[in-house]
Amino acid sequence: MNFKVKQIGAESEKVDIDRFIDTFLKLFNDEQNLLFLSFTNIPFTREILQNWLIEARQSGVEYYVACEQADNIVGITSVRFSPVESFEILALVVDNRYRNLGIGCLLLDTAINEATEKGFKSIEVAVFADNKNMLSIVIKNYFKPVKIEYRKRYDGEDIVYFKKYLK
Repeated sequence: MNFKVKQIGAESEKVDIDRFIDTFLKLFNDEQNLLFLSFTNIPFTREILQNWLIEARQSGVEYYVACEQADNIVGITSVRFSPVESFEILALVVDNRYRNLGIGCLLLDTAINEATEKGFKSIEVAVFADNKNMLSIVIKNYFKPVKIEYRKRYDGEDIVYFKKYLK
């Protein structure tokens, strides 16, 4: 299967924004995924997401989606960057039906390429310690653990911070 990645923002076509919001809510609020994407386990709402999209550019946040040929969104990643601070992957999720097809790595590569193009020398990501899939992807892509914070999630799970140094 061929997948393409494109950026979604407030300036995107309405049909793309609607598809993005619907898919975001479905994927992020899925019981299996929400555990790894939220400190509080409180589901995301349409209103919150619409506000995030509007404020994204000012906040240095970008959203990327992996799509099938019919523009069916099968994965999403969000990144935040600040020239003063860092380039950070905020979230990465792939539809359960499309896992193990390289989509997570495709989205991770997109984030790495964006960081490189913007002139960053490293990229960071925080992963809950029980998120084996994401831990596997970041370690496989040469991210190094740099810090751990204990009992950060609502249920007491730890979070591990990773960094990859770019060339």
